[in-house]
Amino acid sequence: MTVIIEEYSEKAVDNQIIVYIKNKEKVLILNRTASVIFSMFREQKYEDIGSCMEDLSKKVSKEFNIPIDVATRDVDDLINNLLNHSLISDVDGSKERKD
Repeated sequence: MTVIIEEYSEKAVDNQIIVYIKNKEKVLILNRTASVIFSMFREQKYEDIGSCMEDLSKKVSKEFNIPIDVATRDVDDLINNLLNHSLISDVDGSKERKD
């Protein structure tokens, strides 16, 4: 499985990131937590969503001093949101979209 980030542009505004997805002409506004997760996700090239979720969950847990299960839920919610808005793609489909 490979995670692909679609073409986008972004702007940081008051602890949020506004993401414009060029090929879909959509705008997402990410809150502070989602912005941190998205920044971590963007900086690291992950080969699969499973390793991405585990790594990001640990980083979010440490960054926000929250339990790992809460961080895992937040990361899972964001990844599903990014999948649903086509900002990332799970090319082999092992992580299904949650609508």
